[in-house]
Amino acid sequence: MPESPAKAKFSPASEATLKGESTRFFTFFNVILTLIGLTFIELIMIVLPFHQYVLLAGLLILSVIKFILVIWYFMHLRWDQLLLSALFILGLILATGTAIVLYFLFPAGESAANSEAPTVQQATH
Repeated sequence: MPESPAKAKFSPASEATLKGESTRFFTFFNVILTLIGLTFIELIMIVLPFHQYVLLAGLLILSVIKFILVIWYFMHLRWDQLLLSALFILGLILATGTAIVLYFLFPAGESAANSEAPTVQQATH
């Protein structure tokens, strides 16, 4: 009679592995609850009558906190090597600098359109 193929034998998870996974699960769960709470605060801030600069500053601060939480935990930046984290932060700084330069280079409301080109008039009925 032919022998049956050998089944792979796996050792059961150790107690330390189970405790580590449980801790990691609750860490992610707490981060998710924090992100939901911050989003709720952002929505409440939009509804309340804040001055536009206070609103903008508050929303920017909350967005930065949410961004840091997402990259730190869900993109696993926390567990990466220091070099990879530094490269990510360097790319982030370069992208932010590029966005700021473009914002000041092309201010809103100004156009580089040909001033001699005919303008289109909308007919009013």
